Amino acid sequence: MVKPTKHQKIDRRIQRTRQALQTALLELTKEKEYDHISVEEITERAYVGRATFYLHYTDKEDLLLQYFSEMSDDMVQLISQIPFSEWLPSADDLKESPQGDEPLLPLVMVFQHMYENSDFYRVLLESENSSRI
Repeated sequence: MVKPTKHQKIDRRIQRTRQALQTALLELTKEKEYDHISVEEITERAYVGRATFYLHYTDKEDLLLQYFSEMSDDMVQLISQIPFSEWLPSADDLKESPQGDEPLLPLVMVFQHMYENSDFYRVLLESENSSRI
């Protein structure tokens, strides 16, 4: 499968199909264990054909892995935009709170991301095949 470079745009139909497949997988994991979900169930939920699924992914693990890759790329992009000065507490912050009680923005962003995507991370942690992913 060919991934577009940073300068190439993904066709909107492809984006919609991938989003539908990702959403279908996550919805199904709320109903049953990931290891018991079939590609057929994912495609039925996403209203796409099996052939379409296999145009985008080799199997459901590939779907899950690519979804994780997209999420982590987005997170890295967001965090990389934070000025370095916000990664460490300033002298003024330490004077006000010597114990460093205020969480640093990058950490807050990571935990917020994990909270917002808890269904996805639950799938990764509960899957018998999670070591492959």
